[in-house]
Amino acid sequence: MTVDSSKANTEREPNIEKKAIEWLARLQAPDLTAEQERAFFEWLEADEKHQKAYIEAESLWQRGEVIAQAANVSGNQDKATSVFSRAQYFEGWRVAAAIFLVVVVSVSYWQLQPAPKQAQWQSFATAIGEQNSWLLEDGSEVTLNTQSKIRIDFNSNVRAVYLDQGEAFFKVTHKPSHPFDVVTKAGRIRVLGTQFSVYQADKQTLVTVLEGKVGLDTKGSSPEQYTADATVAANQQLSFERAQKQLSPKKINANSELAWLKSQLIYRGESLQTVIDELNRYYPMQIQLDDSQLATQKVIAVIQLAELETTLATLENSLRLKAHVDEQKGTVILSAAEN
Repeated sequence: MTVDSSKANTEREPNIEKKAIEWLARLQAPDLTAEQERAFFEWLEADEKHQKAYIEAESLWQRGEVIAQAANVSGNQDKATSVFSRAQYFEGWRVAAAIFLVVVVSVSYWQLQPAPKQAQWQSFATAIGEQNSWLLEDGSEVTLNTQSKIRIDFNSNVRAVYLDQGEAFFKVTHKPSHPFDVVTKAGRIRVLGTQFSVYQADKQTLVTVLEGKVGLDTKGSSPEQYTADATVAANQQLSFERAQKQLSPKKINANSELAWLKSQLIYRGESLQTVIDELNRYYPMQIQLDDSQLATQKVIAVIQLAELETTLATLENSLRLKAHVDEQKGTVILSAAEN
């Protein structure tokens, strides 16, 4: 990534921090335009300091420390400025082990296309590294992330989608007389009209809500016997496994959690192993670590989804790693670079 050093040197830290909270508030606005969204990502990628400030602002937001302040940004600029005069939130915020980077990773882009109208079940799937969207016959939209598969059964009583594998995001058309259910191996999710995602991983099934509310039935009941064991609202996230233990949803920034919809991945201090596990969802050629001690290295990243070769080069340069392609096994091995 190329950074304008003169700009980075002249822009004072408090101004960056203030701008981060302004963007955080603006991104929550329902009338956010595509032009504003593009401007945000241009600002985010212009300097690693911008990424650091925005991720920290999100962290404070998730802890409930800046919700009121963020709401004031659009209505009272002076108050928004005063929030960031309290520099103790940002001064001394250092992560010595973390590496700040914007890397580019490969993925196929998608076009919204209508699903075929059929009386029988419909099936949709994506390959590794592919993402695709469909407009369903009821007006709802579904977007599948990499390596995902669904089956759809819209009958006279209920609209049912069976998530057999992977991750799907739904924009559900409001039809009170026809509930919209997503059925997973962990249970059933019911909505009337909302935007949410479901990720069926190996060890958990995770529900993230962008707008509205959804109910989780952990018993796997039939549509007629459905009862909600837990409710997940906007900017909340809950797994079926936690719902079974009667644990509360986690407060999150749903836009960031669902960054894959905009061909991005965002990390806030996750381990290198976690990042690699996520990246491996997008590539036929899997990435592995040569030394298990590297697995715990912390990464703070705003990752653009583009090409694997560029990703490996950036990981090498930013994290002092060396990538080796094992043609026989079809894998990429990352090891510590020699001094």
